[in-house]
Amino acid sequence: MPPPRLRSIGPISDEARKLLPIWRGTESSNPSPSSEESAANSVQTLPPNRERECLVKERTRLVNRMKGTLARLGIRNFKPTLRQAAERLATLDTPEGTPVPPNALAELQRDLSRLGFVVGQIKQIEKVSSS
Repeated sequence: MPPPRLRSIGPISDEARKLLPIWRGTESSNPSPSSEESAANSVQTLPPNRERECLVKERTRLVNRMKGTLARLGIRNFKPTLRQAAERLATLDTPEGTPVPPNALAELQRDLSRLGFVVGQIKQIEKVSSS
């Protein structure tokens, strides 16, 4: 049994009539590129500003992840974005005075190394785009 059709609520304007096939998916809104254009587009990478934007989001995600891990342990005064964060992480203690559990410490160290890598990539992109 075919699905029920919607009833018309009034006349359709000329602009809407032109867009109707596109909305239904029966007509493409933009012409298909030639084989040369599609091959060139498939090899392209992200533009520097978009790549930087993705990396900044990744940096924010990593910082928030680290702060969340530390907050579960009751540690609030740690800034993962500082240059000396790795050294400070090794000497960090929970508010009860116990050291950070080894599994959480290993996770934080991995996240810190990832964060350093991402920050380095952001600096590379900014260096290339500024010159």
